[in-house]
Amino acid sequence: GCRIGFDLGASDRKVSAVIDGKAVFSEEVVWSPRIQSDPRYHYHEIISMLHHAASHMPRVDAIGGSSAGIYINNRVMSASIFRGISPDLFEKRVKHIFLDIQKEWGVPLEIINDGDITALAGSMSLEANSVLGIAMGDMR
Repeated sequence: GCRIGFDLGASDRKVSAVIDGKAVFSEEVVWSPRIQSDPRYHYHEIISMLHHAASHMPRVDAIGGSSAGIYINNRVMSASIFRGISPDLFEKRVKHIFLDIQKEWGVPLEIINDGDITALAGSMSLEANSVLGIAMGDMR
Protein backbone atom coordinates (compact mmCIF):
# COMPACT_ATOMS: atom_id res chain seq x y z
CA GLY A 1 0.00 0.00 0.00
CA CYS A 2 0.85 3.69 -0.13
CA ARG A 3 1.37 5.12 3.32
CA ILE A 4 2.65 8.30 4.93
CA GLY A 5 4.47 8.29 8.25
CA PHE A 6 5.40 11.39 10.22
CA ASP A 7 6.94 12.54 13.49
CA LEU A 8 6.27 15.94 15.02
CA GLY A 9 9.19 16.99 17.18
CA ALA A 10 9.83 20.15 19.15
CA SER A 11 12.51 21.38 16.74
CA ASP A 12 11.82 19.50 13.50
CA ARG A 13 9.15 17.52 11.72
CA LYS A 14 9.82 14.43 9.67
CA VAL A 15 7.71 12.75 7.00
CA SER A 16 8.15 9.71 4.77
CA ALA A 17 6.20 8.24 1.89
CA VAL A 18 6.26 4.45 1.63
CA ILE A 19 4.99 2.23 -1.18
CA ASP A 20 4.69 -1.47 -0.37
CA GLY A 21 7.18 -1.12 2.49
CA LYS A 22 9.80 0.77 0.48
CA ALA A 23 10.56 4.42 1.25
CA VAL A 24 10.15 6.62 -1.83
CA PHE A 25 10.44 9.99 -0.09
CA SER A 26 11.73 11.30 3.22
CA GLU A 27 12.09 14.85 4.52
CA GLU A 28 13.10 16.59 7.73
CA VAL A 29 12.15 20.26 8.19
CA VAL A 30 13.01 22.62 11.04
CA TRP A 31 9.96 24.21 12.66
CA SER A 32 9.08 26.02 15.90
CA PRO A 33 5.75 24.67 17.16
CA ARG A 34 6.18 25.35 20.88
CA ILE A 35 6.25 29.14 20.57
CA GLN A 36 3.26 29.37 18.24
CA SER A 37 0.02 30.65 19.75
CA ASP A 38 -2.13 30.13 16.65
CA PRO A 39 -3.08 26.48 15.98
CA ARG A 40 -3.39 27.31 12.28
CA TYR A 41 0.43 27.26 12.19
CA HIS A 42 0.47 23.62 13.31
CA TYR A 43 -2.38 22.63 11.01
CA HIS A 44 -0.75 24.27 7.98
CA GLU A 45 2.64 22.69 8.68
CA ILE A 46 1.15 19.20 9.13
CA ILE A 47 -1.08 19.44 6.05
CA SER A 48 1.82 20.84 4.00
CA MET A 49 4.13 17.94 4.84
CA LEU A 50 1.41 15.37 4.13
CA HIS A 51 0.76 16.89 0.70
CA HIS A 52 4.48 16.95 -0.05
CA ALA A 53 4.84 13.26 0.83
CA ALA A 54 1.66 12.35 -1.06
CA SER A 55 3.01 13.99 -4.22
CA HIS A 56 5.51 11.11 -4.45
CA MET A 57 2.85 8.38 -4.57
CA PRO A 58 -0.09 7.48 -6.80
CA ARG A 59 -2.49 7.54 -3.83
CA VAL A 60 -2.56 7.56 -0.01
CA ASP A 61 -4.01 4.50 1.75
CA ALA A 62 -3.19 5.41 5.36
CA ILE A 63 -1.34 7.93 7.53
CA GLY A 64 0.49 7.26 10.79
CA GLY A 65 2.18 9.75 13.06
CA SER A 66 3.93 10.20 16.37
CA SER A 67 4.81 13.01 18.72
CA ALA A 68 5.58 13.50 22.39
CA GLY A 69 2.37 13.77 24.35
CA ILE A 70 -0.79 11.98 25.30
CA TYR A 71 -3.08 10.93 22.46
CA ILE A 72 -6.29 8.98 23.00
CA ASN A 73 -8.34 7.89 19.99
CA ASN A 74 -6.45 10.41 17.84
CA ARG A 75 -7.36 13.24 20.20
CA VAL A 76 -4.64 15.44 21.68
CA MET A 77 -4.94 15.36 25.46
CA SER A 78 -1.59 17.02 26.15
CA ALA A 79 1.43 17.67 23.92
CA SER A 80 4.45 19.93 24.27
CA ILE A 81 4.32 21.06 20.63
CA PHE A 82 1.06 22.83 21.46
CA ARG A 83 2.24 24.49 24.69
CA GLY A 84 2.03 28.02 23.25
CA ILE A 85 -1.70 27.72 22.60
CA SER A 86 -4.20 29.03 25.14
CA PRO A 87 -6.39 26.46 26.94
CA ASP A 88 -9.48 27.82 25.20
CA LEU A 89 -7.99 27.50 21.70
CA PHE A 90 -6.50 24.13 22.61
CA GLU A 91 -9.96 22.82 23.44
CA LYS A 92 -11.56 24.35 20.32
CA ARG A 93 -8.88 23.83 17.65
CA VAL A 94 -6.15 21.46 18.82
CA LYS A 95 -7.81 18.61 20.66
CA HIS A 96 -9.42 17.30 17.45
CA ILE A 97 -6.77 18.45 14.95
CA PHE A 98 -5.87 14.90 13.86
CA LEU A 99 -9.52 13.89 13.54
CA ASP A 100 -10.00 16.94 11.31
CA ILE A 101 -6.98 15.95 9.22
CA GLN A 102 -8.26 12.38 8.96
CA LYS A 103 -11.65 13.65 7.79
CA GLU A 104 -9.99 15.92 5.22
CA TRP A 105 -7.84 13.11 3.80
CA GLY A 106 -10.52 10.40 3.97
CA VAL A 107 -8.07 7.63 4.91
CA PRO A 108 -7.23 5.88 8.18
CA LEU A 109 -4.98 8.03 10.38
CA GLU A 110 -3.39 7.19 13.72
CA ILE A 111 -1.33 9.47 15.97
CA ILE A 112 0.43 7.98 18.98
CA ASN A 113 3.12 8.82 21.52
CA ASP A 114 6.65 8.71 20.09
CA GLY A 115 7.89 6.55 22.97
CA ASP A 116 5.24 3.97 22.11
CA ILE A 117 6.53 3.93 18.52
CA THR A 118 10.07 3.43 19.82
CA ALA A 119 8.95 0.47 21.93
CA LEU A 120 7.04 -1.06 19.01
CA ALA A 121 10.02 -0.73 16.66
CA GLY A 122 12.32 -2.23 19.31
CA SER A 123 9.94 -5.11 19.93
CA MET A 124 9.68 -5.84 16.21
CA SER A 125 13.43 -5.68 15.56
CA LEU A 126 14.29 -7.75 18.64
CA GLU A 127 11.34 -10.10 18.13
CA ALA A 128 10.67 -9.71 21.85
CA ASN A 129 7.90 -8.50 24.10
CA SER A 130 8.06 -6.26 27.18
CA VAL A 131 10.23 -3.63 25.52
CA LEU A 132 10.47 -0.13 27.00
CA GLY A 133 10.79 2.70 24.50
CA ILE A 134 12.28 6.03 25.54
CA ALA A 135 12.03 9.12 23.34
CA MET A 136 14.38 11.79 24.67
CA GLY A 137 13.03 14.76 22.74
CA ASP A 138 14.29 18.31 22.68
CA MET A 139 14.31 20.07 26.03
CA ARG A 140 15.56 23.44 24.75
